[in-house]
Amino acid sequence: MSLTKWRQNPNYNPVANFLKALHIREKINDQWGQNSSYAHLADYYIQKQSDSALFYANKMYHVAKEIKSADDQLEALQKLIKLSPPKETKHFFNVYEKLNDSVQIARNAAKNQFALIRYDTEKSKADNLVLQKDNEGKRYQIIILIIGILLLIIVGTLWYKKRKQRLELEAQNTIRDNKLKTSQKVHDVVANGLYRIMSKLDNQETLKDNPIVNEIEELYEQSRDLSYEKPKSKDQNFHEKIFNLLKSFASENTRVILVGNSAPLWEKVSEKAKDEIEHILQELMVNMGKHSQASDVVIKFEQAEQKINIYYTDNGIGIAGKPQPKNGLTNTGNRIDAIGGTITFDTKVEKGLKIQISFPVS
Repeated sequence: MSLTKWRQNPNYNPVANFLKALHIREKINDQWGQNSSYAHLADYYIQKQSDSALFYANKMYHVAKEIKSADDQLEALQKLIKLSPPKETKHFFNVYEKLNDSVQIARNAAKNQFALIRYDTEKSKADNLVLQKDNEGKRYQIIILIIGILLLIIVGTLWYKKRKQRLELEAQNTIRDNKLKTSQKVHDVVANGLYRIMSKLDNQETLKDNPIVNEIEELYEQSRDLSYEKPKSKDQNFHEKIFNLLKSFASENTRVILVGNSAPLWEKVSEKAKDEIEHILQELMVNMGKHSQASDVVIKFEQAEQKINIYYTDNGIGIAGKPQPKNGLTNTGNRIDAIGGTITFDTKVEKGLKIQISFPVS
């Protein structure tokens, strides 16, 4: 403010404000600010008090050298050349000349360096334009390649889904064909055979009222229902059905222990899955009764997240090597596949057999 007022009005005296500003700058060690204060004071005193102007010009020169400001040193030297005695004037003039030459050389070098940088920049721009054209061509190639890959992925996915559907349909057809063959065999062999036995028993007076005749008749009716694929009603007490099925294989020589077979376990299981699991367990128990010679059979049921696991363990003679895919095991494999499950035979145990059955809840 004081500097502006003084330049607008030469009669205005700014020295007090100049000195106040200088004192503040010295207190906070602001050398650039001190340099400015010394320059303003020297300029003010040049026309009024040359000795004071010389004093502040010297101060400015020393501070300018400390802050390594070439332009401020040149300005201070100009003041010193004008204000100093003749003997010192020549010295300051020589210093000014050398410093000015150095500054000019440095500035010219900077200009040349700037020109070189500008040239390199322009050259880089030209090279970039060429590269951009090349990159556009490559970009189109990459886009075409990506589109081709996406098309392959889409086609592959559709093919996989279609193949999966075809395999599922073939599996369902295989199961249906097996059921049809089984129902025919049941009708032709089992049902008719039971009917012949019933006829013979009916002709024997001593056996007419025997309970076994009623059981054979009931079995005959069940075999006929199987052969005609009579629709099954929804079973609300499936856990009891499984209990009765598995316990029916217990005897004086074989204990059958069930764990975890509760009503809540089967609540969300579909009727189809229940039907398949019932037949699978029945097949395992039949094989156990025929071949295992086991004295203890433990069957554990559990639900883990969205799957039901069934663990079968017996202490019989086990299976040597890999299970052979006979009729029973083939049907069991088809049934577990039909409900999206798995069956695993552990034949590496020292004694007996372990089997794990897993299938989704729904």
